[in-house]
Amino acid sequence: MASYQGPSPTEPPCFDFLGAFKFLFTQGNVLNNILLGAVMNLIPIVGPIMLMGWQCEILQRLLKRHSNPIPKLTLDDFGYWLGRGLAPFVIVLIVTVPVVFVVVFVMFLLTFGMAVFAGAFAQQGGEPNPLLPLIGVGASFLTYLAFMIVFGMLVTSVLIRAELTEDIGQALEFRKIWAYVRSTWKDVLISQLVFIPFAFAAALGGMLMLFFGIYAAIIVIMVASLHIRWQIYERYLSRGGEPIPIQTKSGPLPSEQKVAVAST
Repeated sequence: MASYQGPSPTEPPCFDFLGAFKFLFTQGNVLNNILLGAVMNLIPIVGPIMLMGWQCEILQRLLKRHSNPIPKLTLDDFGYWLGRGLAPFVIVLIVTVPVVFVVVFVMFLLTFGMAVFAGAFAQQGGEPNPLLPLIGVGASFLTYLAFMIVFGMLVTSVLIRAELTEDIGQALEFRKIWAYVRSTWKDVLISQLVFIPFAFAAALGGMLMLFFGIYAAIIVIMVASLHIRWQIYERYLSRGGEPIPIQTKSGPLPSEQKVAVAST
């Protein structure tokens, strides 16, 4: 496996969103990876953990300039991916669950506040204002959008630390998490504003391919999102950002070892 060669000497001028969505299709075993990945998404908890382990390897191979950055998904590596995906899965849960509760609570307060305001207005004999519902919906949407943007910045920072370190303690070093957020928030904001319409189009295309198509589209979106995280990290490093430690536990995959033994 190739060693890490460092970031580009200069910051990339812009994001390659099209390249992110094409990335999965430029590697081998495309159909196999999409189909088996889609099946894994149908398996509660275990499937997503396995896919997170697979994503850890992809991101690390991108940084190491590996000649085959997307390894083939096979059941031979199922337990291996589970072991590597467990820490990132737990880390994401630790971060996302409290944030989801906060978002739901704030949305509830907004809805409740608008209802109280409308009731008090009606009791005073005021005429119903048809704009009130629209104002309420607009305020709720803008609040939700602001939360999701901040949430996206936080998750991007936490997730890339989880995928590279595969260690709960190192991934949850909040001082370094916020340092990464401060350094990359503009990149994350731009990437979100452009990536979301691309992802929506891909998901819509998957839905048009009957029910199972959406699960295949999720794999494409998932890998494209990982590629964007890698681009953000490369830009961060090129600006002199502190590198995130890459775990050194992994070696050749069990399936790759089996092929190597069979070929000798």
